[in-house]
Amino acid sequence: MTHRVMGSALALSAAVGPCAAQQAFVQPTVATVGWDRFAPDSAYLAWDFFFVASGGNSPDLGRYPNPLPTGWQPDVVETSGFGFVTATGNIYGLAGPTDFEVTIPSYGLGEGMTRVLVQLKTLGTELDYDSVRLDGKAPAEVRELYRFHLGPPQQGGGDDVETLFRFDLAGNASEYTLTFNAAEASMSLDIVAVDTWVAACPADLTGDGRVDTNDFFAFLSIYQAGDPLADFTGDGEVDTNDFFAFLGAYQQGC
Repeated sequence: MTHRVMGSALALSAAVGPCAAQQAFVQPTVATVGWDRFAPDSAYLAWDFFFVASGGNSPDLGRYPNPLPTGWQPDVVETSGFGFVTATGNIYGLAGPTDFEVTIPSYGLGEGMTRVLVQLKTLGTELDYDSVRLDGKAPAEVRELYRFHLGPPQQGGGDDVETLFRFDLAGNASEYTLTFNAAEASMSLDIVAVDTWVAACPADLTGDGRVDTNDFFAFLSIYQAGDPLADFTGDGEVDTNDFFAFLGAYQQGC
């Protein structure tokens, strides 16, 4: 049994509604992604107003822990040279497609699994969705959260799009680098939000601090449904490899 979670050609569902600053960004919960925002060994970094395209942008929309641990220096940098900051605090590329690099500090715990949720809001032209990478790795899941058509691109319109990317990485580093590019000129980067969580006990799907039959049955349920949370190998598919990967984590316990 193989359920495709993500491919190079993204099949994304669209939700249309009135334009607003942030329509559909997801807040992590144990039931949906395995942890609650502000849980131990989690972090939250969000930017809504950028000051300098070339870097030095601290998270202004939200941060956790607060204050940030010593040595943490999260940042959003436009690297192509085409980007400039607008009066509304967006990074916009009029002369050419923009490229971005986001520094995401973490705890450097070494063991376990790190799950990262990246949510991006863009206006105008769109992202090159296949360019989104975390330390060079492709996301295990890509989900379009919201779309609103702003008008013809040649008249300064395009689309207001919010997209979620989920990454599952072995171990836990002290820092990660997110990279992504605009598909063409005239993309405006509006909001960047990043949630990270270190799962010291990946098989604890119920979040009760132990591994038991409740977690086994919880995995069977999401596995049979092809839920992206069952992608224990992080390869973008839900298949028998994930079943055996879960069994290995289950036998290890907490």
